[in-house]
Amino acid sequence: MPRMSCRWLPFLLIVVLIGTVFLATPGQAKVPEALDVTPEPYPFSDRYPAEVYLGSPGDLDILVELELDIETVRPADSSRPFPQYGAPFEALIAVVNVNPEEAQRLADRGLSARPIPNESLRAQRLYGPGTTGPEAWPTFDQFVTRMQGIAMAHPDIVRMVSIGKSVNNRDLWVLKISDNPDVEEDEPEFKYSANHHGDETVGIEITLRLAELLVSSYPTDTMLTELVDEMEIWLWPIYNPDGYVASSRYNAHGEDLNRNFPDRFTDPVDDPAGHEPETQAAMYWGYDHRFVMGANYHGGAAVVNYPWDAIEDPYDPEYAPDDALYYDYGVGYSSRNSRIWTGGFPQGVTRGWEWYMIYGGMQDWAYHWRGEHHVCIELGDSKKPPYTDMDTYWDENQEAMIWWMQRALRGARGLVTDALTGQPLDATVDVAEIGKIVRTDPDVGDYHRLLLPGTWTLVCHADGYLDQTWVVEVVDGTATVQDCALLPDVQFGVMVGGSEATGQPGETVTHTFTITNVGAAVDSYGVSLTPGDWPATLLDPQVGPLAPLQSGQVRVSVQIPAEPAGDGLLATDVLTVEVTSQGAPEISAQAQGTTHAVADLAVALAADQAGRSALAGQAVTYTLLVTNAGSYTDTYTLTATGNQWPTQVTPTQTSPLMPGAAAQILVRVEIPAGPPGQADTVTIRATSGLDNQVYAEQSLITLRLWGVYLPVTVKTGG
Repeated sequence: MPRMSCRWLPFLLIVVLIGTVFLATPGQAKVPEALDVTPEPYPFSDRYPAEVYLGSPGDLDILVELELDIETVRPADSSRPFPQYGAPFEALIAVVNVNPEEAQRLADRGLSARPIPNESLRAQRLYGPGTTGPEAWPTFDQFVTRMQGIAMAHPDIVRMVSIGKSVNNRDLWVLKISDNPDVEEDEPEFKYSANHHGDETVGIEITLRLAELLVSSYPTDTMLTELVDEMEIWLWPIYNPDGYVASSRYNAHGEDLNRNFPDRFTDPVDDPAGHEPETQAAMYWGYDHRFVMGANYHGGAAVVNYPWDAIEDPYDPEYAPDDALYYDYGVGYSSRNSRIWTGGFPQGVTRGWEWYMIYGGMQDWAYHWRGEHHVCIELGDSKKPPYTDMDTYWDENQEAMIWWMQRALRGARGLVTDALTGQPLDATVDVAEIGKIVRTDPDVGDYHRLLLPGTWTLVCHADGYLDQTWVVEVVDGTATVQDCALLPDVQFGVMVGGSEATGQPGETVTHTFTITNVGAAVDSYGVSLTPGDWPATLLDPQVGPLAPLQSGQVRVSVQIPAEPAGDGLLATDVLTVEVTSQGAPEISAQAQGTTHAVADLAVALAADQAGRSALAGQAVTYTLLVTNAGSYTDTYTLTATGNQWPTQVTPTQTSPLMPGAAAQILVRVEIPAGPPGQADTVTIRATSGLDNQVYAEQSLITLRLWGVYLPVTVKTGG
């Protein structure tokens, strides 16, 4: 039996019994008159747009069964809104893209595909990229230059990245906007994309205008600055560059890129292999990130379309786990956009399958496999309006676009980490009342779960760890923060923290080690001690019982020697404690305790005379005394600085000096030739060998004297 659209099932029997009444009732829509239009195929394809009149519930099912490229479905009576699920059937018009073979298959099933004008090709000739005049759309290269200008003008918050290539080797450019664009942070990742169908162009412009608004308002506008500071925003204005250049719905392989993703039913393996290059780029981009929320922009209707686009059993309608959230947020967008609000759908929103089913759409892939709150937003009936209309479209969407982005900062958020190491985890967070997971960013461990206000049960899970459950209260206007620290999934486990202690010679210090039960069972522990060189005593040979994640303490006392041994320097000592599980004796953990002896270091330096003088060519010698004024044996290095005259220090290093001991230092200064009365100053420093910040200095001043010459008379003869 052919698949049926489930929205009509409750009324199928009625239709079968009185279907002829619909066609005969006065005022009921009739089959439209045939149009004398020659098929106008899209570039890259032999498919052309056509209308199919759907006079019964089964007619739409035929389109789905034949896997035709349905572009839109609308009431045959244009004055009527699109019928809601469960309402009596009304005649519909479907716009499909078919080739001659597909048109024949429709005819074989009793349906006629009447060619209609190809709006996109006609618009392309009038004002497409490369034409002139105010209505003309920019070329792809001009849009790329515009993106480059945004990135170059704001290098502090913008990055322009190519995430792949189109069939015709054009770059797939995206903009990243964030306060720290090169840093992975605890913040939700958000995306807008547009132009999946190359002939649907409005989304390109409004996405770029959003980028320009964000960067030009930073950091002066408080609301927009919050978005840049608190989110990682990604914008992909031209998803299908080859299609945009050619004004084709399809990519350069003739494929519909919004029917090319893995699908729960027709292609249920989440693998990029075999998909179009643009689709592969989008999938790998999704794998590299944890997008919390997004939307892709289209044209040809005016509605916010949300999952599911496809359901398995048309006799059993299926709703997305987050259906209530999708509806609430969808109405939030549509109510802020007058064109969508009055576009022919109740409250401006629809579930995809209630409109018409498609397989391989981006939104179902993003939601099903990536946990992303993603929708398809149709911006208006015209797929490619004149470029001069863009101010109107921007005015209609600006508030809604910003409001939609702000939703990513609502719900519940937090970090999922390893309880023992604090490292971020690649984890999932489920909501028990909904049954749909979101993933953490493994680089940071952050999750962001969109939720409506209420009480929700969060379940954190990571492979190899014990699940953790929290009940959170979500309020409107902010995100409730709930972190999850997960324990490894083991029955018995123990963790011991190290210890350090400091004391004076002769003192007794106490180490305190923290023992934590990191297993899933209550456990007790035996403790053993391996001392270092200094006397140590284990004060707590047993700890427990401890419940999971409960901690206890082990104490060890250490006696610091009053005097150093031999010529050694008193510094540190290391002991080891080992803790063994009584529930599983093969499980143990060790930690070290380091004891530091506080070094009372001091040095004194004094000269027998701080100044001397002599004639040029002579030398003077000073005698200095270096005294260990501390409580530990130390060795001192002697240096001379600041002098101009030749100076020699002997020795340059003392032998180890016990506390109170002193060593004699000689400083010889040679007085060079020169004018009498000049002096030279040298600073002698004695520096501790245990700590180079401990030193003493002595300045010595040497003066060159005046020479005195007396006449000598020699008397000879008698």
